[in-house]
Amino acid sequence: MASSEDEHQQYNYYARIATTYLERFERYDSQEILSYSMAHWMLSGDVYRLPTDPPQGMVSNVNPKHDLAVVLFPVDETIPPLCYREIHTIVRELTQGIYVMHQTPCISLEANYDQASVCNLPPCYHDTRVGQVLICVDYMLKALWHGAYFPKEKRTKFTERWRGNLDVNASGKPETKKPLLTEFTSAGLIDITKDPDFAKIYDQLPLEIPGDAEMAEERRFFMSHVENLSMHMTMSQEECQFYKNLYLVE
Repeated sequence: MASSEDEHQQYNYYARIATTYLERFERYDSQEILSYSMAHWMLSGDVYRLPTDPPQGMVSNVNPKHDLAVVLFPVDETIPPLCYREIHTIVRELTQGIYVMHQTPCISLEANYDQASVCNLPPCYHDTRVGQVLICVDYMLKALWHGAYFPKEKRTKFTERWRGNLDVNASGKPETKKPLLTEFTSAGLIDITKDPDFAKIYDQLPLEIPGDAEMAEERRFFMSHVENLSMHMTMSQEECQFYKNLYLVE
């Protein structure tokens, strides 16, 4: 009888946790989360899972049998020490997202009809530290691509008012008579090489020679196909070793 009561209390405890988690979202977002959890190509149940092989290098033979686990990462002297609270937050969000909601952390930018872009994240990573990290990494990749970026504090403000400042119509065309470059730079857009961390990133590139017809043709060819290009960055570990409840990740 005591065992049955313990199981009932444990069930109620986890039910409260699940309810509290889902109450963070609107009804539509909750439906999206639950639909994602049932229809992921790799993580969902057997009913919806596609008949595909698991990704190469995936660790599938780990079956932790201990309540506590020790995870070791190599120390990189070039970066500041990591905050353990932030690491705990990221691990908790990844555990909930991957093992409970069956959603892998990923991000993509999709174009709107008015030439704006929308950031797509799996629903369970909205308003999370994992989602913030993905957005920051993706934004800096775009900054390296374009050679310019907005600092974070100015980026949010410009996002809220860029349509009004540039008098953008429904088709995404700016109708303002002001110089567009001046509007962006006055709002905080800076050359990425002005940032000390990225000051030398283009030093290895060949110098542009004014009037070079071959380089001009290469640029014209590239720009004519740039809308059809897609860039992907996939993160992975070089090695993962474990013994009982001790894990070494490199």
